[in-house]
Amino acid sequence: MYEPINRRHAWSTLLQIVQGFLWISVIALPIVACTGPTGLPGSKQLDELDADERAEACENLADYFDEGIGEERRKKRFCIHVGAQYGDVAECEVAYETCLMEPYSSEVSCALSGPTSCTATVEELEACFAEEIDTTIAFIDGLTCQAVLDGVEYDAFGGPACLTFEQKCPG
Repeated sequence: MYEPINRRHAWSTLLQIVQGFLWISVIALPIVACTGPTGLPGSKQLDELDADERAEACENLADYFDEGIGEERRKKRFCIHVGAQYGDVAECEVAYETCLMEPYSSEVSCALSGPTSCTATVEELEACFAEEIDTTIAFIDGLTCQAVLDGVEYDAFGGPACLTFEQKCPG
């Protein structure tokens, strides 16, 4: 038949369930939170990565770069440089517009594809990468045929995160 609910037991059971979720959160959240765009622990040094970790980091960083910059910007950069080969602003602009109408694909190369003697951490690489994306976006957004023909300079590694990274990973 029907038995009355033991409120003390119900609250005790509910409290145990909530405590279980809290313990899982305390243990699992730091593990999840320690990874960035590479998918690897931020404290690991790049020279300690094995081949599978390097491949995973490269693939994830390429996706992160593609999402951050966007295909439209990458195509703009490519097409302006194609147009600049003509050496004249008017011809560059015509070639640029023509190029934009063509199919485009690009591959992002990865410096981690082989073993490295770099002592920077994964977190330092990710910080530089994020900084590079911001710098690249600003550069591409201001890019014109005139600027390229005038010799505009691009320095993706000029920020503090990338300077720190370069000190630990020269060359």
